[in-house]
Amino acid sequence: MPQFIVIPSFVVEIFRAFWLVLKYIWWVPIPFIIIPAFAKAWLYFIRKRWVGQMKWVMLEIIPPRDIERSPKNMEQAITGLWGAFGTFSIKAEEYLSGMIQEWYSLELVGINGKLHFFVRTLSHFRDLVEAAVYAQYPNSEIHEVEDYMENVPYDFEKHGYDLWATVMKRTGPSDMYPIKTYTSFEDPIDRTFIDPLASMAEVVNRMHEGEQMWLQILIQPADEAIKAGKLKEVVNKMVGRPSVAPKKSLLVEEISAWLAHGRAAGLELITGQPYEVALPKEEEKPVKLPMTINQLLTPGEQEDLTAAEIKASKRWFTSRIQYGYYGRKDVFFKPRGISAVMGALSQIAGTTGFKPWSKEFSVKAYYVFTSWRKRFKKQKLLRMLKERAMYPWLPKAMQYILNSEELATLWHFPTISVVSPAITQVESKRGGAPSDLPIGPE
Repeated sequence: MPQFIVIPSFVVEIFRAFWLVLKYIWWVPIPFIIIPAFAKAWLYFIRKRWVGQMKWVMLEIIPPRDIERSPKNMEQAITGLWGAFGTFSIKAEEYLSGMIQEWYSLELVGINGKLHFFVRTLSHFRDLVEAAVYAQYPNSEIHEVEDYMENVPYDFEKHGYDLWATVMKRTGPSDMYPIKTYTSFEDPIDRTFIDPLASMAEVVNRMHEGEQMWLQILIQPADEAIKAGKLKEVVNKMVGRPSVAPKKSLLVEEISAWLAHGRAAGLELITGQPYEVALPKEEEKPVKLPMTINQLLTPGEQEDLTAAEIKASKRWFTSRIQYGYYGRKDVFFKPRGISAVMGALSQIAGTTGFKPWSKEFSVKAYYVFTSWRKRFKKQKLLRMLKERAMYPWLPKAMQYILNSEELATLWHFPTISVVSPAITQVESKRGGAPSDLPIGPE
């Protein structure tokens, strides 16, 4: 006779009790799945709608000739742009209207051998941008121009053009560590400024008709309240001090305790064995260190900590850097449009720096369907370059904190030491009217 496995009766009772409970409460988890999914879909929809209604203008800034000073003036101008912080003041505007913190795009663009400085801003921030620039560069000129990306079609390959593009990914342990700023390129003796972007101007000068390069730096004013926490994390990591977990609210603690007791009661009902609820452990007080921070850190770590403190002392912007090289196939030359520009950006790498994000956001494809996948990636990157959007749901690695000094290092007008025919500059200075000029009939 065949042998049958005999299931113990207590196991049968456990499954029977489980089925009985499941039969009546199977629907309980459904709201916890549907509501978060609906909330995410709702936020995605209303935020896309809000961004689609934004009115943008493209401003070209023609810098004055003979700028003798370092990018300190540009740092002050960018600091003034932080005034756009606080797009919405209440949560209802975020969750009902889809409002998000508004942003700018600082752009360094080479077109047909000429270097251009653009600021893409919302129309209601135009006066803010112009005031910030004119305050530091009164002899500059600002004109509204057509967006150069409007002349780039999505089917560019059919028109005989090619594209290479990427999003720059931050390297280094934390975005609290700054890149090399313009102060690192100043000669300590004669105070001359060695411009790290001079090589980029030379690259643009060597470009042919039909070639373009686009360096877009998207900046979104960041909340100053996060500074203290980020700086404390850096200090704790350097000295080996464990980070303190944020305290739970009283409501969260009550709900956690209620769930723990409910779980214990259910296990006791099923197994017939008493089940103890683990009480939360009291937080251990951090041990006071007998040495000062300077004694614990190496000279290099002390420099990093000082740099992080300086970074925290200035205005912050959530930023993203994206780059595109576009040109006719007969003049498209990657060593000129890609390698040279990436080399220029590598000069500002310090404890942290930037590199192309090759895994997700670059024109690379291997193995199967390589042609189709390359074409798909190019379309995706071109859309990002056209939209210049700072959506909240983008990966965190795509968005990093840069302060006004770092941004001025990446985007500034060339000084008198940079001589290149690619740079368009104001030929004459503007002056005020004489004080005795008559203003009406006497």
